[in-house]
Amino acid sequence: MGEFKDMRRRMVDNQLRTRDITDYRILDAMGTVPRELFVPKAKRPFAYSDRDIEVKAANETGPARYLIAAQVFGKLVQLADIDDTDIVLVVGCASAYATAVLARIANSVVGVEGDEALAHAASETLVEQGIDNAAIVAGDPTKGLASEGPFDVILIEGAVDEIPEALTSQMKDGGRLVCVKGRGGSAEAILATSSDGKVSVRPAFNACVPTLQEFAKAPEFAF
Repeated sequence: MGEFKDMRRRMVDNQLRTRDITDYRILDAMGTVPRELFVPKAKRPFAYSDRDIEVKAANETGPARYLIAAQVFGKLVQLADIDDTDIVLVVGCASAYATAVLARIANSVVGVEGDEALAHAASETLVEQGIDNAAIVAGDPTKGLASEGPFDVILIEGAVDEIPEALTSQMKDGGRLVCVKGRGGSAEAILATSSDGKVSVRPAFNACVPTLQEFAKAPEFAF
């Protein structure tokens, strides 16, 4: 356990602070939540490496899921400017690492995950960690969770080709949505804000993370 604690400290110092993540609440939360418990046991030695980690392979129950690289996740959280009174939705929450981190910053967090078995395992992990202001719900990530909204902040844990209106409609007035849009070298983190029923979007920084397949555009065929 001491080894992982040291790895967690090095992650904060070398991957977060060096990438202009300065919000002490984020540094404290990511320096506290045991990232290694949110990845498969065989991958725990790599939990603090500066890369995306597959936590579930694609299979008959659904597409692959990833724990996105710490520095990208940290910058997305900082971009969202989360307050301790905020209600947050995590879309495509996978193993619930993001949910656990945000639970230390926000008032309450709910994650929606399309893979029912993964959602169940994520819920158990939150219980084991004693996190009582967060919950995981199995459901279609592209539809969000209107029954629990509206939300102050929505974080999509993966890249998208487009942001469905079903998600932007679940933002409170003044709400924020953060995610990575696009693929490869052209991908970038974006901040969407809601004001008086209108949603504005601005690019924030370059980033590349695995695509959430539920948000992938169908290929277009030319004849």
